[in-house]
Order: sequence, then structure tokens, then C-alpha cells
Amino acid sequence: MDEKKLVIYYSLFENTEYVANLISENTGADMLKIETVTEIPKKGLAMFLELGRFLMFKKMPEIKEISLNLDEYDTIFIGTPVWAGNMAAPLKTFFSKYKFAGKKVAVFCTAGKTIGSTLENMKKELVDNELIGGTVFLDVLNHKAETENYVKEWLTTMYRSKED
Repeated sequence: MDEKKLVIYYSLFENTEYVANLISENTGADMLKIETVTEIPKKGLAMFLELGRFLMFKKMPEIKEISLNLDEYDTIFIGTPVWAGNMAAPLKTFFSKYKFAGKKVAVFCTAGKTIGSTLENMKKELVDNELIGGTVFLDVLNHKAETENYVKEWLTTMYRSKED
């Protein structure tokens, strides 16, 4: 029987969503987009104030309830944009609300240049699972062809290493 796969992701500027879609297309995984109850502004002073509230005051945004049963999945890919060297606040909220164990898990992040401790902090949230991969995708929307190729390479390498 084939493994049931899921891509869980949060995306503010579509970079992470683009990668999540590529992973889903290449693996047949279902998708779960983490959404905040209150929309986060995407530009201007309002955006910087809202992101600053999350980062400086560790105020976590409320997220919408998910409709999927995570227990039904064998492999879960989890993606986030990098916010000030860490995972996005909505993903932190997700990890605080939803726990799962015994899954094969691969983590990914999207960033402009640097990722700080993003992947390490994601892995810490997933210690009760088998980590099968982790990577970063840089400047995604400006390098779509390269991103598409790298997703395929990452997935192939990850699954090839599990078969050896």
C-alpha cells in the first residue's frame, strides 16, 4: 500500500506555497495551508508592526482549525518562510496546537538569503517523528525553474537514501 503523504505549510508571500505545490505535484501529497484567523498585512508599516509583535513580544497569532486528521498520514512535509532567522509565527502556533508522532517528516523553509535557526527549531518540534529530510529554498519566485529542479532532486535523494 502506498504511503499517504501531506504537505503542511504557512506562506505569506507565496514562496513557501509555491514549493509546497511542487512537493505535492511530485509526490501526490495532500495539502494543508495554515491560515491565521486575522489576515496578516502583506506590506507597509502595518506588516512590520504585526510581524514585530510576533517576533519581539512572542505573541502568537491565532490560526484556523484544521479539517484533516493528521493520524491518517504516514509522511508529512512541513514548510515555512523564514522570519528573522526562525520559523513563521503561525507555524509555531500550529506546533503548539497539534501534536503528532511516529511519522516520517521532512522540513523545508524558504528565504531570501539566510535561514538562521529555522530548520533546527522545526526539528526540535518534531522529535517524536523520524526526520527523513530538511532543506532550504532561496529566492524561490525569482528562480522558479531552479526551484522546480531542486525540489525534484531533493525528493529523489531523500527517497533514494531511504531505499539503500
